[in-house]
Order: sequence, then C-alpha cells, then structure tokens
Amino acid sequence: MTASVLAREHIVHLSVPDSLRLHVRARPGGLAAGALTATHPQRRRSRAGTAAHAANKRNGSSAPSGGDDVAGLAKVLFRDVVSGLTGSGSNSTASSSGRGSAAAAAALPEDLRSPSYAIAAANVVMFLACALVPLLPVSSVLLNHKAPQLWQLLTSSFAHPSLESVMQCVFFTYVFGRVVERNHGVWATWAVYISCGVAAAALAWWLIPAKAGLLTSAAPAAAWGLFLVGVGIPRMAKKPLEVACLAPFAFAATAGRYAHASTALLTDGTPVGHLVHVVGAGLAAALASCVVNVVEGVLEARERKRLEAKRQAEAASQEEAMNRMISMASEAAAKLGKKLG
Repeated sequence: MTASVLAREHIVHLSVPDSLRLHVRARPGGLAAGALTATHPQRRRSRAGTAAHAANKRNGSSAPSGGDDVAGLAKVLFRDVVSGLTGSGSNSTASSSGRGSAAAAAALPEDLRSPSYAIAAANVVMFLACALVPLLPVSSVLLNHKAPQLWQLLTSSFAHPSLESVMQCVFFTYVFGRVVERNHGVWATWAVYISCGVAAAALAWWLIPAKAGLLTSAAPAAAWGLFLVGVGIPRMAKKPLEVACLAPFAFAATAGRYAHASTALLTDGTPVGHLVHVVGAGLAAALASCVVNVVEGVLEARERKRLEAKRQAEAASQEEAMNRMISMASEAAAKLGKKLG
C-alpha cells in the first residue's frame, strides 16, 4: 500500500531562489492540503522522513501547516545569512583598517617618528650651527644673564657650550626620553622637555644676578626633567630601589653641568647656583607629570564612553535590521504557504 502511494506521488519543484527551495508533493488530481514542506539545500529530507510523512498522510494524521514550516525555516536561513554578512563585513573592515595603519606606520623610519631622536638631533644641529656659523654666536642662544632675551628661554634648552655637554644631553634624552615616549606619547615628550627647559632657564634668570655675567644652558635640566617624568616620579612607589640607584647618578651629572654657576648664588654663605636649573626643572617636571596624568585619565574615560556608545549603537542597528529581515521573510513565506495550500 505504501509503495503504491509513493508511486502515485511525484515532486513538483517550484521556481524560487536558490537559498530556499520548496518541494511540494502532489497527487495527479491536484495539490494535497497540508503537504507543503520546505528544505534548505544543505538539509534535504531523508528517505525515512519521506516515508514517515507519506504514512502520516495515509493515516490522516494532521501535519504542521506549510506556512509555519516555511516561516520557521526562513527565520533560520535569514539569521544565518545576516550573521554571515555581519561577520564578513567586520572582518573586512578590520583587515582594511589594519592594513592602513600598518602602511602609515611603515611610511617613516622609527628614528624620524621618535621625539627622543628629534630632540637629540635638534641639540646636535644647534651646537654645530653655533660652532660653524660665524653669524650665530653661542652667546645669542644660551641664556645670557647680563643681557637676557625672551627667546633664550627656549633656545637655551637646545644649545650647549661644549661637546661634552651635547654628548651627555643626547645620552640622557635617548635613555629617559624613550621611557616618556612609550608611557605618554610623542607630544607629551616634547611638552615635558620644553617645559622643563624653559622653567629652569626662567628660574635661573630670576635668581642668578646679572652681575654674574654667565652663559647657561637649560638642556641638561630639560633632560633631568625627562628622567623625573619617565622614571623618578612614576616608579617612586613601585620600584624605589631602581629610583634610588638612578636618581643620584642623574642628579650629579646634571648638577655638574652648572658647577661654574655655583658661586653665582649664595645662601648663608653656601654656593647653590648650580642647583637653580635642577630645581626649576624638577618643579616643572612635577607639574608636567600631574598634568599628563590628568589629561590621559580624562581622554581614556572619554574614549571608553565613545567606544561603548558606538558598540551599543551598532548592536541595536544590527538587531533591528535582522528582526526586520526576519519579519519580512516570515510574512512572505506565510503568504506563499497559503497560496500553495
């Protein structure tokens, strides 16, 4: 009996998109109600399922409605399609942005992108210019306490009276400037160096009398400020032994650059002129460290809020689009099931 029923049945394939293929079982006399089934190309009905379906029809048992089957299958199919499209789009966007950032990073050598190298190069260029250009005497760029000028507050942060001073400043700038660069970025490195140099020169201008007739450089004090911001202040609580080992060496080397100014300022008969630049740079470094930490905290909080809002907006948009597509597919499948039923 089952064989005869199966022999009389044949499958009519409807012309629908490839992603959703409907197989309708029909008798020679017409379409049987409730016999609509929908299958995905990767989920075809097995022989056992076909036999069970035919047996249910023969026994008169009620089968699920065709509209419900199509609607359920459409939801699954469109959910898979949308999730696949979303994943591929995000992957392609991430890959393209990654390629763009990598290309931008590889555009310039590391030495040209590093502020520490740029600061060291500026010190060397300034020293060579003063040594080789007759119209640019060193007294015009160093802080001249007898006839100080405003621009000397900045130029003295890059000028040096001797080759030994240049070598020491380049070494300290490379070692401690790279630490500041890794922790706080490019602009913070420039800001710390310039602010410490200008503060040291300004304090020396204010405290050291003009009758001393000195020419001083603020570059060693600026390098001392890089040490304080990069190593001294942030690692004081975490690694005090490291700071205790490095601080005396850096302090002695920096203060030694101003030994010639020690007697220019006396406190109770004690020469302290060589400490003026060091103190000025230290005050500026402490202020710069506080400002950098506050600014970085505010920027990080703002960035977290922006990323969270963007993530929520994208998730809501994707969910809305998926629900809309699933609803449209369900309605279309239900209408098609009613027409075929």
